[in-house]
Amino acid sequence: EESLENIKQYYVLCGDQEAKYNSIANIYGGITVGQAIIFCHTKKTASWLAGKMTRDGHSVALLSGELTVEQRIAVLDRFRQGVEKVLITTNVLSRGIDVEAVTIVVN
Repeated sequence: EESLENIKQYYVLCGDQEAKYNSIANIYGGITVGQAIIFCHTKKTASWLAGKMTRDGHSVALLSGELTVEQRIAVLDRFRQGVEKVLITTNVLSRGIDVEAVTIVVN
């Protein structure tokens, strides 16, 4: 049985990629984060964000349609094991994933 009582949803208007990144950084600075999944509209944006977060010291995995099935499984296994704390993905993961440690989902 799922409980939605503790789920909070927020909406932030952002003018550009840097503003979006700053919003994500503010979330990280304001709450305790277990793991996070961040959905991006394009592979290019996902790749940009993964690179920027990695340079800023975050443990990041990138999952996109460019990966083989075996590579996708390996990325998801590492994320489930907690090796990476942030999973950045495109709509390839749109059907969902169940990871108990995920405390933030960003669309």
